[in-house]
Formats: sequence, structure tokens, C-alpha cells
Amino acid sequence: MASLTSLPPPPPALRQQVTVALLLCLLAAAAFHNSLDVPLLHDDEAAIRTNPQVRQLWPPADIRSDEQSAVTGRPVVLLSLALNHWLGELQIEADSAWKPLSSALGIGTGGFAVRGYHLVNVAVHALSAWILFCCLWQTMRLPQLAAWCRQTHAVDLAALVAAMWLVHPLQVDAVTYIIQRTQLLMGLWYLLTMYATHRAFRATRPRLWGVAAVLFCALGMLSKESMVSAPIAVVLYDRIFLFSTWREAWHSRWRLYMGLVLCWLPLLAIVSTGPRDQTVGFHLGVDWWQYGAAQLTMITHYLELVLWPVELNFDYGRVTSVGVWDAVRGAGVVGTLLGATIWSLRYRPMLGFVGAFFFFLLAPSSSIVPIVTEVGAERRMHLPLAAVLVLLLLFGNWLLSYAVHRWGQATQLKVQRLARGLGAGFVIVILTAVTTQRNEVLRSDLTIWTDTVAKAPDNCSARNNLGRAYYVRGRLAEAHAAFVSAVQLEHCEPQVFGNLGKVLIEMGDLNGAARYFEEILRDKPTFWRAYEGLGIVHLRREQWQEAVSALTRCVDNGYTNADLHTNLGMALYGSGELRAAASHMHLALQLDPDHTIARANLAFLDSLLSDAEPPIQ
Repeated sequence: MASLTSLPPPPPALRQQVTVALLLCLLAAAAFHNSLDVPLLHDDEAAIRTNPQVRQLWPPADIRSDEQSAVTGRPVVLLSLALNHWLGELQIEADSAWKPLSSALGIGTGGFAVRGYHLVNVAVHALSAWILFCCLWQTMRLPQLAAWCRQTHAVDLAALVAAMWLVHPLQVDAVTYIIQRTQLLMGLWYLLTMYATHRAFRATRPRLWGVAAVLFCALGMLSKESMVSAPIAVVLYDRIFLFSTWREAWHSRWRLYMGLVLCWLPLLAIVSTGPRDQTVGFHLGVDWWQYGAAQLTMITHYLELVLWPVELNFDYGRVTSVGVWDAVRGAGVVGTLLGATIWSLRYRPMLGFVGAFFFFLLAPSSSIVPIVTEVGAERRMHLPLAAVLVLLLLFGNWLLSYAVHRWGQATQLKVQRLARGLGAGFVIVILTAVTTQRNEVLRSDLTIWTDTVAKAPDNCSARNNLGRAYYVRGRLAEAHAAFVSAVQLEHCEPQVFGNLGKVLIEMGDLNGAARYFEEILRDKPTFWRAYEGLGIVHLRREQWQEAVSALTRCVDNGYTNADLHTNLGMALYGSGELRAAASHMHLALQLDPDHTIARANLAFLDSLLSDAEPPIQ
């Protein structure tokens, strides 16, 4: 016999699949309806708005880039963003019958209109929840679990886990923060890989499902590095749930396993190019043990948020030292869970797999390999959350069964199902309400960074971004105060000095601004933001040659944005170099077609070159 069962159960009935899918869609709409107009936040700017690769759908853009962002080395995510941009740029006739629907879907509303991006994120998340339900139901209906989990229990428990996972507030960071589509797509491909490998076991033609599993695994590897554990998870699942020995598993499915292992090759090829070597690695000044100690506290915090999701934080900041008590507490919690997982893999392997799944998914980002710019992130719990919810629901179901065990069997089943439905329904309603409330916080950069600074006052990045939010609203005094408080923190980055200098420029203190920029350049002689700031100072002083020199140094350092080229063009105009000035206005418009100052100045320069003389802005 090649497996624990020669006749594995069929997949969920179509009616039940459709019913659960519709319920999950309704829950996704309820939880994330107010996320669709949340603006681009934080890393969204570099990965989407100022990323020229997003503007090219076909042929696919080169995944290599000197400017690292969240999509660097993740071509599947980049392609999905390029598709969003292409759909946004489609021209829809104003009197077309499809215009209202297309506008609601973010089609034809502009390449950077956020609604289309958010809808894709929510749709991917809802689809993942449905695939999670299918995976759980398939597993719960295996013969070795049938004695404990009758079919009605399997449907209920699988659906409840998927529903809670879908609407849990921990998911807001992954779903509402657009660029965290990296996490969403990785999670979807991971679940599809698990689902397809299970279907390949029971299918009359397993090869088709096996090929699909390998394809899903490869797409996951090209979406995010956390997919690395998928082949290991598949093999462990097979051994625990489908085969009685390792030998039987290998003999029956070695081709599938080899195909999954080969999916590591494209991931290895991408990682070897160093797509995240500016933020991840042992060479960036954070010791492995220091990062590991921080992760013990972060994993403990994640688990607390699963049970009581009220202290959600958009940005946990850089790695800092961890207090002794926090480290000991975290080590106790994580050590206990890891020890229980190892023990369960030996004596209760089905429960052990759930624990292993949790640690497999967290290991790439929450172990000892330092991610120096981000000590923690709630999106890392996107898929591991499912494992925690499975254990919680199973424990709750056991308690419920124990509470009614003295009643007759028929009564037990009815009371259990009613109590489980009412209790879980109440929890789902509460989680949905907290999720919508959290989405409200993300509806503007000002509210999210105000909230983050309140929860993490020593986070320099949060204070810097709060200052930027004030700055773009013209609230210069508040921006100045935010930047001043940021530069006084221990782990202040040079760009904060640059932003403080820009505020001083707008407040009219050109000497103070220049002093700040020069201070940055003494510590970091090739920091482009400082050269840009100095260029603006010289521009305001009408020191044209000095402005050209500083802004050109900025360009030579590899940095580019629309404002930079506009300022350089204006400095070149002041120096009498009209054609060079027009060239930089063209570059500014290529980066930002809606840049009104660059467009007006280009029109003026073109008219000058044609012997006309309208005023320059």
C-alpha cells in the first residue's frame, strides 16, 4: 500500500464551495471597503509612483535596478503593478456605458489612481482565504481525522478559520498598504502550491496538478523570498497526512518533489544579485544575536496581537537593543512553542505540522538574518496567522465538546454547532469592526504617522514621515518640530537632516538650511538629498552655477526624480543653457507627466527657443 488511504476524499462539493466563497467575498467587502481610497504610503512612492518599471507592461521591465525598492527582484509583483498602471491609463469614452463600472474598478482613472491597486490587493486576499478554506477542508476530511471531525465539523471549522483569517486586523498592513502585495501574492502562491499537491495525490491524472503545483511554487519564489520554505512544507505535509513512511512518500512523488526543489533556482539567481543588500544581511552593523533577540520579542508581540489586536503599529522602526526581561520573556514564549512543535512532530504529528508551518513562514524574516530597517512588521504574520487560528479554533472546539459531552450525541452536535457559530460569528463581527477602524487610520499619511509616533516615540523614521506629512500640507512649524525631534534621536538617518533643511528653506532660513546640508555631507559625502538641498538653496539665492553644480552632483550619484530635474532645468535656464534646461524639463515629465511646473517651464523654454518670451515660473 503506497499511502494511508487508497481512496482519498473528493474535494468540497461545488455548492458548499460557492457558498463559502460568497461569504468570504462579503466579509472582505465589509472589512476592507474603506481601504479602497487609501493613498500611496511610505514605500509605495518608490516602488510605484517614481518607479519607471511600473509604467511598462510589455515587454516586462528588467528586474534589476540601481535604486532598490520593495519590488526589486520580485518580477511577478512588478508585473501585477504594471498591469494596474496599464489599466489605469486606458482611455474610456466619457459617454460609454462602461464608464461608471470602469471608474469604480479604477480603470481609465489614471495610472496612479489607487482604487485599482487596492481592489487587486483585496481580491488576492479574498482568493487566498478561499484557497485556505479548501486546503483545511481537504485535510480535515482525511480518513485519519474523520473520527474526530465529522463532515459538518470540517466545513464549519475550515470556514471559520478562513473567515477569521480574512478579516483579522493583523491583515491590514498586508492588504491596505499597496506594496505589501508582495506578501499577499507570496501567500496566495504558497496556499495554491499546498492545495495543488494535495489534489495531485487524489487525482486520476496527478501530473496536471503536479505541474500546477510547481508553477505556483515558482511564481511564489518570484514574488517574495519567504516562499523558500514551500517545498519543505509540502514534503512534511505528505509524510504526516498522506504517507506512512518517508520511503513511500519519495517513491510515489519524487518527481513532484524535485520539481518543487528546482523552484529554488530562480530565487537563488535573484538573491545572488543582492536585491536587498542595502537593508538585509550581516554586513550592515546589526549582530545576528541582537536581531534574534529582537525577533523573540516581536514574535511574542505578534501572538498577543492575534488575541488582542489593539496596539497595531505601521512602522516598528530599526533594530535597537532589547531589554533583558523582554528577551527572557520572548525566549520563554518562543522556546516553549518551538519545543511543543518538535515534541508534537514526534508524538502528535498532525498538530506538529501546524506549528512547523508557523515557524517555516516566519523564519526568513524573523530569525537571525538582520533586516536592519525593520525590526518587525505585522504583515509578516499574513500567512502564519492561519496556523495560530487553526490551533485556537481546534482548542475552542475541544472545550465546547467537553462542555456538552454528557448530553446525547444528537443534542451535542446541534448545541456544538449552534454555540460555535454564535461565538465565532461574534468574534468575526468584532474583528471586522476593528479592521475597518484600522483602515480609517491609514486613510491619510498624517493620521498614520501621528498614530505611529504616539505608539513608537523613539522611531526616527516615523517622526521623519510625520514631518513630511506636515510639510506637504504647508504646516511648516509643525514639520520643523517633527524633524527637530527626529534628529535628536539616536538612530537618526541623514535624510532627516535634509528634510529639516528643506523646511528651513521654505521658512526663509537659507543659512540654517545650508548649514544642515553641509553637516550631512561631512558625514556622507555622496548623499544625494544633501546635494539636492544645497542646489535649492543656491537656486533661491540665484547662484545659478553653484546650483547647477550641486544638482548635477546629485544626478551623478544615481538619484532622479521630477522635482530634481525641474530644479536643475531652472538652474540651467538661469545660466543661459536653454537647450539643456529644456532637456531636464523633458526628463521631469517622463518621471511625472502631471508635474505642472515642469510642463509650464518646458512650454516657456520651447517658446524661447522659438523666439517667444512668456514669463517663467
